[in-house]
Amino acid sequence: MKTEQDFSPVSGYLILAIVAVLLLIGFGGLIALRNPMFIWLVGSSVALMPGFFFINPNSSVILVLFGDYKGTVKLNGFH
Repeated sequence: MKTEQDFSPVSGYLILAIVAVLLLIGFGGLIALRNPMFIWLVGSSVALMPGFFFINPNSSVILVLFGDYKGTVKLNGFH
């Protein structure tokens, strides 16, 4: 049994901006260049979106990756 480990994730706003840029580049490439290879950017940005989460005051979120405990996030905000 593992003990509780604090985890400090990256700000969600920075990653949201990166995902939005990837999505815009992907759609722009699909529309302007008509190149089907840009579907990878659209697909990867859509796959990253469920990873965002909010933490309200006096709350926490437990991070689990493939069934393995990675840590507990206790910082308020968007991650």
